Amino acid sequence: MGAEVSEERVGLYRRLLNLTPTADLDEVHRQYREAMSNFHPDVQGGDEMTATLLNEARDYFVAHPSKIRTVSSPPKARVEPRPPSATRAETPPQAPPRPQAPPRPAPAAPSAPKPTVPVTPPTAAKPARARRTAGDVFANVATGAVMAVTGAITILKWLIIIYFVLVAIELVIWFFNTVLPWMRGILG
Repeated sequence: MGAEVSEERVGLYRRLLNLTPTADLDEVHRQYREAMSNFHPDVQGGDEMTATLLNEARDYFVAHPSKIRTVSSPPKARVEPRPPSATRAETPPQAPPRPQAPPRPAPAAPSAPKPTVPVTPPTAAKPARARRTAGDVFANVATGAVMAVTGAITILKWLIIIYFVLVAIELVIWFFNTVLPWMRGILG
């Protein structure tokens, strides 16, 4: 991967991984695994180009963790310790103030034109195929074995029928070649 990556490309990486503005490296890895479960070329309906872009995005964010967040993290709420006072026992203890919610980020301005690479967001991706359990595999193997045995029995039945037909033909030939001339000789 080159040394410089444009902001447009970083934006594409963010959309591919569906990162929030306050994402961290753990979220990058989590979103990468989820997206690859939908787009990996070995998965039915997977897309090799999107999988390559997902790999690039993960590698870029792992190499540049400072580029993951788009907004700075909100300041942590601090509670000032109370000075000891003589009237402390008289007043009921008060709960510490609640921390303020972080300000919402401003909506992003329309960015440059969309990238030329067609990208399906992970939320609209095709569902991953269902995982096969050991029971499913056993059922398929057992069904195949039953079908194979049934086919072998059918073939064996036909071979036995053919054998008896050939034996019957041999008996007829023997009768005409041996018994019939003998009877003609006796009845003569």
